[in-house]
Amino acid sequence: MKETLAIHEIRKEFFNAPLENYILTFDDGLYSQYYYWPLIKKIKSNKTFFITTNFIGNGPKREQFSGKYREFPSCYDALQSWKDKGNRENYMRLSELKEMINDGAVIGGHSHNHIKFYEGSLVKKIDDICDDIEAMIDWFKTYLNFVPDEYAYPHYEDFIFLKILLKDYGFNKLYGRERIEIEKEENIFPFL
Repeated sequence: MKETLAIHEIRKEFFNAPLENYILTFDDGLYSQYYYWPLIKKIKSNKTFFITTNFIGNGPKREQFSGKYREFPSCYDALQSWKDKGNRENYMRLSELKEMINDGAVIGGHSHNHIKFYEGSLVKKIDDICDDIEAMIDWFKTYLNFVPDEYAYPHYEDFIFLKILLKDYGFNKLYGRERIEIEKEENIFPFL
């Protein structure tokens, strides 16, 4: 069975790696993932894009890879810019996401607000989780007319109640800490 890689930022070097030997997951819905979609879709492997629905912006489609490799902000910088300024420019736009779906991309949920669920009392945690899952499901229904059955935990948190609640909401394939973070895996990609 293939191991699963979790990819956030995409760099030129990744395309020289044996990515076809892994199940690939892409977190957050970053614009870089749309930009490199022409290269990503050619990789002969299962791929799922886990999007944080509140990060997805509006506007016309932007450019995609046509031979020019680009650098993009890290997922941490993108998240901080969204938290500080509400900046969605580092994330996909709805028109871009729809294009990828029409082109065969598999989409999964990655929460609505990418929050950490371990703060507060147990009751507060469960309420926060339910509110976030329901907002994500509503977003999928409203903008994409479907709800995925795959979900990747934000921050790799596999809080037991999150797993139970996600199953109750109909998510069948859950991804947590078992994914290898590609940005940190030196044994697989020694050139990174």
